[in-house]
Amino acid sequence: MLEKDAKKLIRELNDKIFYHKDLYFNQNKTEISDYEFDNLVYQLESLEKRFPHLKEEKSATNSVGASVQKKGLKHNFPMLSLLNTYSREDLQKFYSRVCKLTGQTEIETFCEVKIDGVAVSILYKKGKLTRALTRGDGMYGENIFNNILQIDDIPKNIPMTEDLEIRGEVFISKTKFKELNEKKKKLGEELWANARNLASATIKLLDINTIRKRHPSFIPYSLFIKNDKIKNQSEIIAFLKEWGFFLPNHYMKATNFEEIFSFTKIIEKKRKDFDFESDGLVVKVNSFALQKKIGETNQSPKWAIAYKYKPKSAFSKLKKVVFQVGRTGAVNPIAIFKPVRINGSLIQKASLHNSDYIEKLDLCENDIIEVEKGGEVIPQIINIDKLKREKDFKKVDFPQLCPSCGSTLKKEEKILYCVNHDNCLEQQKSKIKHFVSKEAMDIFSLGEKKIDLLVEKKLISHSKDLYKLNFNSLKNVPGFSTVSIKTILKEIEKSKQKGLEYFLFAQGIKHIGINTAKILAKTFKSIENIKNISKEEFEKVESIGEKVSTGLFNFFQNPKIKNDLLEYKNLNLNMTYKEDDYDDTDNTFFGKIVTISGTFPNITRSQLIQKIEKQGGKIINSISKKVDIFLVGKNPTPHKIEKAKKLEIEMQDYLPDEILSFYET
Repeated sequence: MLEKDAKKLIRELNDKIFYHKDLYFNQNKTEISDYEFDNLVYQLESLEKRFPHLKEEKSATNSVGASVQKKGLKHNFPMLSLLNTYSREDLQKFYSRVCKLTGQTEIETFCEVKIDGVAVSILYKKGKLTRALTRGDGMYGENIFNNILQIDDIPKNIPMTEDLEIRGEVFISKTKFKELNEKKKKLGEELWANARNLASATIKLLDINTIRKRHPSFIPYSLFIKNDKIKNQSEIIAFLKEWGFFLPNHYMKATNFEEIFSFTKIIEKKRKDFDFESDGLVVKVNSFALQKKIGETNQSPKWAIAYKYKPKSAFSKLKKVVFQVGRTGAVNPIAIFKPVRINGSLIQKASLHNSDYIEKLDLCENDIIEVEKGGEVIPQIINIDKLKREKDFKKVDFPQLCPSCGSTLKKEEKILYCVNHDNCLEQQKSKIKHFVSKEAMDIFSLGEKKIDLLVEKKLISHSKDLYKLNFNSLKNVPGFSTVSIKTILKEIEKSKQKGLEYFLFAQGIKHIGINTAKILAKTFKSIENIKNISKEEFEKVESIGEKVSTGLFNFFQNPKIKNDLLEYKNLNLNMTYKEDDYDDTDNTFFGKIVTISGTFPNITRSQLIQKIEKQGGKIINSISKKVDIFLVGKNPTPHKIEKAKKLEIEMQDYLPDEILSFYET
């Protein structure tokens, strides 16, 4: 590989890894399987070893977890991540390596079932639980102490006088996960993708009622204490059981490699019967003295490894491939196939990513396909059974023209794009739908069907056209009543004051999520500053690599975008960031729709509304499926409580700062 190609690939891999880390750790989402993610990291590590002088200062291989979104607290000891392996060969290499480092031919290891949950750290002082943090970036984590108090599996007191720290996994049991999703299904709501995402979202809530309803559990796996009473990992497990922690009976001390690998096979067969998600096994050198001798890197201990099982798959028959045009013009192929059940979920469609992916699969109409729930979350086609292919098979071809407007498609980074950005109907609709979404400009009453109708009636073709709408232009549109028109126009007018971070995210710039938009807004303060920033200056911003900085620079240098920005300015949109306008020390209500009821200690109703809006929340008066949080004070309205419970809306007891400080000390 040429050096220039290696440099480009290293940057692309860094961008991809940081993107997927942010999804996983901060947004409780996954788009690829653990196996695919680990492969990206492996590729980057291999290139950095081959071209060490090209390793970037902010390389993804130097990071653990993801940056902390809220103000974090420092861990007493770094929370490192484990190296992963999926093969007997790599597990054998690990075992041989630790034997060599300790000068032994065989070494005692301790094997533990790996819980697919959220890693947390809890601190006991003189036997009393006093602090709890998320992993965060490995050095700093978010304070989740009040939430941890709601988990029955975690003792509030233990019989120890020394200070100690315990680490483990918070998870939602399979039984509880199924129950919660069944309730959502009955209400016609979007289901949780997996138990891990639900656990991650739950552990960061402030609403203790919702936390307890979801019934998270905790299984510990390590212990830090400043004495020499505990000599090895197996003794840790014994002490934790004695102190009242819940621990499954799935552990084994192994004296050689064959015992380790035999245990991986046993657990692989048994894990379907566990009431928690398990994606593998953790193998640790048992002795602490030997662990210290072997050492660790900045990211991972050298004395431990995670052996992970590849995701399960099933076979189905392809019905058809449809092509959808997104807001960036990307033409996304979607496979529709006969429904098949994988890991308890009924799957009937999967993304085919791009034309290269289809060609690599050699996908044909009516093929028998192997479907995998990548990371046990995202469905994808991984193989074709060509022996069962019909004789008169026909290949699935990517369209040469845009399926929406008929324009020529252009290939960029393996993806085909419709370049008719201004006149492609589906692009127009998708861009406007993104613009009005909750985390963007939050024009709440303009649903997808209303936008489709307005575009088709040619009343709008661009997001800026929303600000030119009036009562007369909407009064004759089917489905738009006098009341709904007034509500829509009021929300459009209110959206003008949303601020820079929301406006940036609303633009739908490739690779710019709401968190990056917030960072950009806080760094550069105004759209006037941003549109004059060089690519190099963008690249200096935290978490922004060359790919993203190039995209930002090209976007703002586009003459049409400059004209659009001028028009937005003339339409009186606020495109500046003010520190006082948004409280980014607490994201509790960010992007949430909130209803409040009752009275609140030490704060007036208007002050509370102002506080919620400062954190990026939106207040509405009535309870409906659209509400994210129902904030309950003293003497709330009974029928609102009843309706919120029926709809399973997240309810929070509002606690002023004086009360919160009690829980956080």
